[in-house]
Amino acid sequence: MFLSGKGRVISSGHFNTKNNKKMSVLNIQVNGEVHKFFGSGKVPKFNFGDIIEFLVIAQKQKGLEYSFYLAKAELKISDEK
Repeated sequence: MFLSGKGRVISSGHFNTKNNKKMSVLNIQVNGEVHKFFGSGKVPKFNFGDIIEFLVIAQKQKGLEYSFYLAKAELKISDEK
């Protein structure tokens, strides 16, 4: 299942796994709640306060649990002036 949304960046970073695979981690505030998403190293680095649009993949785990993987994130271009 794919879920899309818009939120404000709290923190953004990259790290390498034990297998030397580059990964990204984003903490995003959506509707007042902060959510942490992990994704590939191809996700760009954002600054605190940036408004971004993102797409996550939700994978059903045991019972009612889901795990979320950040598939895409990009800076939201505002049309407001």
